[in-house]
Amino acid sequence: MKRHTNRLIAVGTLSVMSIGGMGLMSGTAQAKKSTIYKYGTIAGAAVTAYGLVKGKGKVATVGALATAGSYYMYKHSKRNEEERRQDWYRHRYGNDWRRHYTPHAKRQSQRSEEQRRQDWYRNRYGNDWKRHYTPRH
Repeated sequence: MKRHTNRLIAVGTLSVMSIGGMGLMSGTAQAKKSTIYKYGTIAGAAVTAYGLVKGKGKVATVGALATAGSYYMYKHSKRNEEERRQDWYRHRYGNDWRRHYTPHAKRQSQRSEEQRRQDWYRNRYGNDWKRHYTPRH
C-alpha cells in the first residue's frame, strides 16, 4: 500500500509541475517567444542535470532532448526577431535603412554611464566631441 501511495504522490507532483510548465510555456501576451524558449531550455537543462545526478538515464535523455529542442527554437525565434527588426527599418527608411540600423541594439538601461556620457558629447558636439570630452576615472 505504501508503494502505491508514493507512486500517487509522485504522479500528482509530476502533473502539477507539468501543468505549471504549460502555463510557463504559453507565456503572457507581452512575452517574446525567445524568452519563453530560453526558460524552456533552462528547465530542460535542469531536468537533464537531475537525471544525471540521480542516475536516471531516461530522465536525462528526455531532458537533453527538451533542452536541444528548446535551444533550437530559441535561436530560431531570435533570428526571426532580428529579421522583423530589419524589416521595420527597411520599411521606415527605404534604401537608406542601413544608415539608421544598428544590429542587436542594447537597451538604454544596459549601457554604462560612460557610454551614455560619450553619446551625449557626440550629439552635442558632433565630430568634434573628443576635444570636449574628458573621461571620468
